[in-house]
Amino acid sequence: MSPPCTELCVFPLKPGYDIGNSNHNAADVLRDCLLTVLQQPGAQEIKFGTWVENARNLELFVDWDEKKNHDDFRATDAYGPFCQQFLSILEGNLLVIHIDFQPASKLSTVLAAPVTEVLTFYFDGAPPASYLDAVVTFAQHCLGAKGGTSTAIPGFMDLAAGITYQDLMHKGVKGKAAVVLIGWTSVDAHMKFRETQYFKDHFHLLLRDAKQFEMHHVACLDFRGHVIGQNARP
Repeated sequence: MSPPCTELCVFPLKPGYDIGNSNHNAADVLRDCLLTVLQQPGAQEIKFGTWVENARNLELFVDWDEKKNHDDFRATDAYGPFCQQFLSILEGNLLVIHIDFQPASKLSTVLAAPVTEVLTFYFDGAPPASYLDAVVTFAQHCLGAKGGTSTAIPGFMDLAAGITYQDLMHKGVKGKAAVVLIGWTSVDAHMKFRETQYFKDHFHLLLRDAKQFEMHHVACLDFRGHVIGQNARP
């Protein structure tokens, strides 16, 4: 299977709409919409969850064979009714972007972690050409494979990163963004890492020339057509 193109979506849920409750209409709508996506040519798998910091923000990671598969779905007659159904549980500004995460082999591991840190770095124009190489170096440091460390960072599981296809606007900064996904054993493990000198010494590898950045956590589920409200881990 070729490396996927990941559609990353952040959708604010309407107040009181609980996708974790199988008796709530929102869970049924989400299940039906995700089933529709998985039925499209080129759709591989879907991971989803709500932000730890704000449970109203629903985040989706949809893997497609290539971006064209998603574009083709948007051009079908079925896409209008699909959007209408999905929008019935959403409100506010919707984010839909596409990213080729690297290494592709790490993506499933990162999203299957107990919690995934999602970091978005915003650049004027585009990240430096060597940005993803610097991210790999950061991951190697954290895994204890570089820099003379003998022990990996506690709780750090793995990392995947990529550059957005789309230009984004964030707090006056416009350009392609870099999205870094880091799998952790817990939010607490990540927070403890941020307090260390090790983090302070190596965060520059991710920050580089970014003008702004945003971070949150998601505990992802693997959608396989089960009842959404069961909250079953893969």
